[in-house]
Amino acid sequence: MSKLKLTSQHIGKMRHAIGLVGEDIKRDKYTPYRNHFVITGQDSDWEELVVAGYATKRAFDTGGQTAYYVTNEGAKSLSDLYDIIISPLT
Repeated sequence: MSKLKLTSQHIGKMRHAIGLVGEDIKRDKYTPYRNHFVITGQDSDWEELVVAGYATKRAFDTGGQTAYYVTNEGAKSLSDLYDIIISPLT
């Protein structure tokens, strides 16, 4: 796994995948209620996150959809960036 300099696009997509919005952060802690980002085809930002170990993916046979999931390493990078604790992802 390589170190990846996260862009605002990477960060935004990972935040969206785990549902991270400001009002859900309580006492500097956040518990994700979801962990997925589904698109048709592939996405270059997500592919970079997969290579870096910040995400995993699953391609579906029907509809050409790909689901991306933030890994605990990806959540740790967001935790460090926002100085909060993100509960481990399942």
